[in-house]
Amino acid sequence: MASAIVLIHHVSLIVLPVATGSAGPVWWLITQSPLSVLFAGHESVIVFFVLSGLVVTLPLMKPSSDLVAYYPSRVLRLYLPVWGALALAAALVLIVPRDLAQVADDSWLATTNALSVDPGELLRQASLTSAQYDLSNPLWSLRWEMLYSLLAPLFMVAARACRRWVWPAGAAAVAIVLVGQLIGNSYLIYLPPFFIGALIAVSLPRVLELRTAEHRPSTATWAWLLTGSIALLMLRTLFSPLVEDGEPVAAALSALIPAGAAGVVLCVLAWPGADRLLARAVPQWLGRISFSLYLIHVPILVTLAFALGDAAWPAIMLIGVPLCLLAAEVFERVVEKPSHRLSRSVRRRIVERRH
Repeated sequence: MASAIVLIHHVSLIVLPVATGSAGPVWWLITQSPLSVLFAGHESVIVFFVLSGLVVTLPLMKPSSDLVAYYPSRVLRLYLPVWGALALAAALVLIVPRDLAQVADDSWLATTNALSVDPGELLRQASLTSAQYDLSNPLWSLRWEMLYSLLAPLFMVAARACRRWVWPAGAAAVAIVLVGQLIGNSYLIYLPPFFIGALIAVSLPRVLELRTAEHRPSTATWAWLLTGSIALLMLRTLFSPLVEDGEPVAAALSALIPAGAAGVVLCVLAWPGADRLLARAVPQWLGRISFSLYLIHVPILVTLAFALGDAAWPAIMLIGVPLCLLAAEVFERVVEKPSHRLSRSVRRRIVERRH
């Protein structure tokens, strides 16, 4: 679901130069009201980080966990789909020329997306060490995913050490994000959400007990908790017209985003009602293709925008969204699933040779 929101977010960035004209009031209503949760691209990425902290930590906690096998397996799991996505992005740039005259000046399309393929920059982006990712913008987050993956065993040990003080440890992680926001340190901003996910992992038995506890929360309580978590997630966006970037209040509101993300994840884990929603066919399908959709949707949307011109945003939206979903299904089958299969096979072989 979060990956679909990222897709909608990038569609909105294409629409933005046109929508802020005569349709300004309508645009404001959509993007600065509670409806903005449908466009919460950055916030959805923080949800990804919390989820990664959870799902990467869980297997590391097993007695059978083997760090020697973990590292090559995890590296293959991330890098191979990334390389596939970059190959697609580079091919689209080469096939469909990108003329700045087709898009609005100083727009997201014009300023953050590649107009040509530079081999050296392609290699830097493929290594996930580049500071910018103009071939496929979402890859900026994979840089942090890879760094966390390398540090995950240390995060797991730290989370286990904090098992009895999960709430204070989570609050400390949010405080670190606040410091990072105040001083502009990306490491302090983006690594703590992974640690929060690791804290959820070491607390998972207690979290799941809430599903069957004798005095478990009511449906109404869960609904309020989820609503409150989403509110924390969106406070920075909702107050953006009143609070400028760089102000301490803006830093404080941004620091609450990981807390909101953690709340959403906890509600989904512990609320049986979430199962009934997320077990449906469409959410399950989106979950299966979510990583592929996240990796490849921007190059497809950007290529359409340069081919048709951003003034043709209705066509870009009507063609681009279904095309991205279809392409993600193909990419998941052709690239991601084989990569995952190879990753598991390498891990299994290393474990067998070591034991």
